[in-house]
Amino acid sequence: MEGEKWHVYRGEGLFQGNSLILAAGSKAAPVSGSDGSGYELAGSFGHTVVKPLPALVQLRCRGNFFKQLAGVRCEAVVRLVSNGKTLAADEGEVQLTDYGISGIPTFQVSRYAARALDEGRQVSALLDFFPSKSMEDTRTMLKQRKAALGYRPSGEFLNGVLNKKLAAVLLKQAGIPLDVTCARIKDSQLETLTVQVKQFEVPVISTNSFEQAQVCCGGVDTRELRPDTMESKLVKGLFLVGELTDVDGICGGYNLQFAWSSGMIAGRSAAGCKGTEIKTVTKKKPEQRFAEKKKTEKKNIEKKSDKKYTDKKYTQKTRRTART
Repeated sequence: MEGEKWHVYRGEGLFQGNSLILAAGSKAAPVSGSDGSGYELAGSFGHTVVKPLPALVQLRCRGNFFKQLAGVRCEAVVRLVSNGKTLAADEGEVQLTDYGISGIPTFQVSRYAARALDEGRQVSALLDFFPSKSMEDTRTMLKQRKAALGYRPSGEFLNGVLNKKLAAVLLKQAGIPLDVTCARIKDSQLETLTVQVKQFEVPVISTNSFEQAQVCCGGVDTRELRPDTMESKLVKGLFLVGELTDVDGICGGYNLQFAWSSGMIAGRSAAGCKGTEIKTVTKKKPEQRFAEKKKTEKKNIEKKSDKKYTDKKYTQKTRRTART
């Protein structure tokens, strides 16, 4: 900044203005050109940058059974825990991969895993494969299946309720051999299977990289920005928007919406710095809108009643047309 104007030097030449808007994006999806350089620019102006980490991203987990589960999709609850406390949880279709877990519920909670892991904490994901049933209902159901399927091999014990590859892993983790009959499943093994089905624990070792992340958690500390204008509290005429700031949402278009909305607010505010009037729209009450509508309708009726219609003269040609 030189004097009261901003000067931006690029290969195309020199750009000058009274305001500068930083909309450089985050480090997520660098193939789009978002390389994280905006953080350095913001930091050069004295802004605090919360460490950017991948968010809305897959989680890499420890377990030698994941290659066997690759490609399995199932309805489940993903609950993240660290030091005995729940960090976040979400339900939906979970995708099991050869390295860990993916799918919308995983994306929703991934930011909390990324932050906890970066702080050196241990994180585990508890997967509930029967989200519609309580622990007790699940226990009762498994006991009923044992009684009904006593003569069948235990490898078929969960047929029809869970994916075959997933069922095999759960049975193995519960210590149940696949070649014995269901009647020979011990009560202790059945109890272990109940816990495995409801709280299948997998240690989370990392998130996938920024290349796979849809957004970042972290960025310019929002406490250093004016929320009504997106202008910096530290540097007059500097605006910071979108994913460059420490704002990230869940799946569903919320991150895109924030980028658009914050950009619009900053753009209007920056234009206001140049003397452009910013108009605010006041939401009217229902009774006000109703009264204005009635008034407009009354004016339209009065206007129609004042309209004079001239007598139309019919010629031989028009009468012929009318008859046709």
